Formats: sequence, structure tokens, C-alpha cells
Amino acid sequence: MTTKILIAEDEGAIRAELVECLTEEGYECVEAANGHQGTDLLRRDKEISIVLSDILMPGKSGLEMINTTLAEIDKDRHLEFIILTGHGGVNEAIDALRLGVMDFLVKPVDLERLVHVVRRAEELVLLKRVSSRYEAKLEPEVQAQTHELETRQIELELQNKELRESKIEIMKMRDLQLTKLNATLDSIEEPVYIFDIDTLEYSYVNKAARKFSGLKEEDYIGHTPKELFDGFDIQEFKARYSGLYTGEIKAITYETEHLGHKGELVPVEILAQIIRTEGEPSHFIEIVRDISQRRAIDKAKSEFISTISHELRTPLTSIKGVLGLINADAFHAAPEKLRPMAKIAYDNSNRLELLINDILDIEKIAAGGMEFHLNPMSANKLILGAVEATEEYGHKYGVEFSCEFGDEPMVIDADKNRLMQVMANLLSNAAKFSSNSSKVVVSTTRKNGNIRISVQDYGDGIPVVAQATIFDRFTQANSSDQRSKGGTGLGLNISKVLVEGHGGTLDFVSEIGVGSTFYFDLPSKPENKG
Repeated sequence: MTTKILIAEDEGAIRAELVECLTEEGYECVEAANGHQGTDLLRRDKEISIVLSDILMPGKSGLEMINTTLAEIDKDRHLEFIILTGHGGVNEAIDALRLGVMDFLVKPVDLERLVHVVRRAEELVLLKRVSSRYEAKLEPEVQAQTHELETRQIELELQNKELRESKIEIMKMRDLQLTKLNATLDSIEEPVYIFDIDTLEYSYVNKAARKFSGLKEEDYIGHTPKELFDGFDIQEFKARYSGLYTGEIKAITYETEHLGHKGELVPVEILAQIIRTEGEPSHFIEIVRDISQRRAIDKAKSEFISTISHELRTPLTSIKGVLGLINADAFHAAPEKLRPMAKIAYDNSNRLELLINDILDIEKIAAGGMEFHLNPMSANKLILGAVEATEEYGHKYGVEFSCEFGDEPMVIDADKNRLMQVMANLLSNAAKFSSNSSKVVVSTTRKNGNIRISVQDYGDGIPVVAQATIFDRFTQANSSDQRSKGGTGLGLNISKVLVEGHGGTLDFVSEIGVGSTFYFDLPSKPENKG
């Protein structure tokens, strides 16, 4: 009987190459372009005994397909899984090995190794089938012998033997997994560090990490960052990684500086998370990315945009002034056909002025020149003023603003002009992205000792793929909305910085088809409750 193999790979060229290679070796291949197709084929075709799957596929990933299959598979059916991964699929490769995947292949696939691994998988499937039939045949005899020989001494001897064998097998498996993991991590071009979460002693650093620092492997293993790097602050480290220690978050990303092999400080971005393995000490894994080039590009871009903005501001003021006089019919001589065009030009000059002001605010923030003049004030009164100022804008989109306040005074220390800028941005966004004839609810509540100001709309919601970058510069939830709705894509980025300048935080929740709620928390002022 020909062994049947499912090949799940979203890239057609790779899939075709694998099918051609294995067909020539005498195997029967069925194909799936994604995890959903693969799951359906495994449910319908019980003759499939080997699964060769890419980890990352659109819709349903290879790991999700394997999880689903393992949960549904009949105990008498024997399957072996082989995964395909790129050089960057570190975490996915770890997860796959934990699931019990037999082996993995790194793209581009070595076809000779592919055939070798598939033959090994075929042998394992055959051994499992034979073993199952043999066990079923011998089960009555084993039960009878066990009943006869069941004594306390024999039970203890068997248990001790099984424990010893299991321990040896686990150690072998662990060593094999570590060997595969280290090979994968060494192929990554970015520095990778693994160290104990309690002692912070390094247990592994890849080739890229050693090249970056100029240190040898033996310099790292068994030593801590404090021993190797001057200025390492253990308290600062534990504060930054506290969410990982408690399990509140799965990963953190932050920017800092690391010492390079020439003794220079290199700006880096670090992705950190915890590896937890049952029966083993937990470890941190850090992936470090050199962002020197990105910083240089950002600086050049900011300087260029700032220069252009300053150069545009003066002539734009003159142009806008003239267009305003034409729209007001100050010259009493503007031809009737000219007036609609003058109004369009005036509106566009207003939009351009907003963009320039936003860019200059960004420049001021980056230069640390943004000043805050904080004074005690009522959050409710601030909101009422912002709603009143934005009400006409809401009518333009057929949206009504509704305020929901309690009787409790909500006093904050705030720079009124800066927070009015934040509220204007959140309210105008809510109006723009709401459906016609709907409402936007603005409310204040107390949350964890802070005062929370929320703006809730009932629009389409923010797509999941856009949520991670919603506070980035020149970003809107849907780029197609940018032209139809207007806006620079800078408002949320500036609002976030302004809220943080008050010692607060800005965040949001959103659900497709339901709407979005943007909220920011500010410290309350208990000593001034009146």
C-alpha cells in the first residue's frame, strides 16, 4: 500500500517542488494551500499517514491545523507530523516540538534530507501500527499474567524501571530538542540570548550575539548581565520585566542601547518573552535588533519634513488670507464661477495648515520642547467645552455627542489647551468613523484611583491588523478612509504623547461591526475635590 502524504504549504512553487520530489520517490501526495484545507483533508481522508506542513499560513496556521487534528484524531489512527519553517520561525518551531512534531525542515528545503525524514516518518507509522495490533492481540494474556504476578515487590520494581527508562528517554528527547533549537537559533542573523529568570545566568547565546559583543560563548555561560556589562541595573530590569514575571503579558518590546564589539553604544530594539517547560527551570529569551539605520532614517526624515513645514507655513498664511477674503466677497468683484473653486482652495489650505501644525507639534515633542502648564480643573467641564467646540463638526457627519457624568466631582491637574487638543482629535475621529445618524458617548469614571475619560462610537470598528499600529505616525485604521474622511494620520500619535505628558495613558478597545472606545486615564486630584 502506497503511503499517502498531505503537503500543506501556501506558496505554490514550494508545494509543487515537494510534491514532485515525493511523487518520484513513490509516495502519493495530496495538497492543501492553507490550514483550513489541510484540516478538512485530514478529516475526510483516513489514508493520510504523514503530514508535511508550513508553520505560517494565511487563515489557519500549520500549528493550529496540528492542534485541531491531535484533538480530533482517533486513537487507532497513526500520524506523523513534519513542519517547514523559515529562519525566523523560532517561537513557532519551539511550539511545534512541544506538540510532539517528529521533525522540522528549514526553508529552502534540502530535498535529500526531505526524503530521509519522510522515510523515517513512514517507518514510525508502520512501527506504531504493528505495535498496536500486537498489543491488542496480547492484551488478554498480559492481563492474566499481571493478575497472577501482582505483588507489592514486583510492582515497585516495575515502577522503578519505568521511571528510570522514562527519565533517560526524556533526557534524550530534551537533548535532541535543544540541539535542534540551538541549530535554528544559530541560523538567525539577529542576536539571541537565553538566561534563567531567577539567577539571570546565561544558558545560551547565538553566533550573532557573540559577534555583536565580541565575547566568546564561555564568557556568557554561567554569568549574568551584571557581571559582564557595567551599568546594568537589576532593579530597573525587574521593573521592566515585571509583567513577564507575573504572567500578565506574554512578551515585551522596548528600545535601549547595547555595547558593541568596538566599545560603542548601539541603539537596539529588544523583544523578550519567557520560555516555560514543564519540569524545567523557566528562561527569558531576548531577540535583539540593531536599529541604528532606522534611527538615522527617522532623524533625516524628521529634519526634512520639519524644514519643508517651516518653509510652507509663511506663504500658506498669505494664500489662506487672500482666499478667505475672496470667500467673504471682500473684493466685491469675484466672478460667480470663481467662488466654488476659491472655497475648495480655502478648505484645502485649512487642511494643509492642520497638517503643518501637526508636523511642527511632532517636531516640538521630539525635541523635548513641549511644555505643559498644569492647573486643577473639572474633567466634566473640560469635556463639555470640547463637545461644544466640536458639535458643529459632528453635525457634518450626522453624529450627535452625548455626555454621561455622575454627581461625583472629577478634578484633574491638566493643561487645558493640550487636553482640548486631545479631546478634539478623539471626538472628530469618532464622528468621522461613525455611521450616519448615530451618536458618540463621552463619559468620565474612576478607575484604579485615576479618572478615565472615554469616547465611544458605534462605527465599523478598527480592523485587528491595524490595531497594533494605530498610534504610529501617519497611520489611520483604514488607508482608504484617509482620503474620504480627511486627516493627517498624526492626531492619535500626538494625543498619546500629550496624555503621557500629563502622567496618564491613552488606549482603546474595538470590535468589528460594534464600534470603538478610546479612553485615557489621568491622575485624580483628591485634595481638591470641590
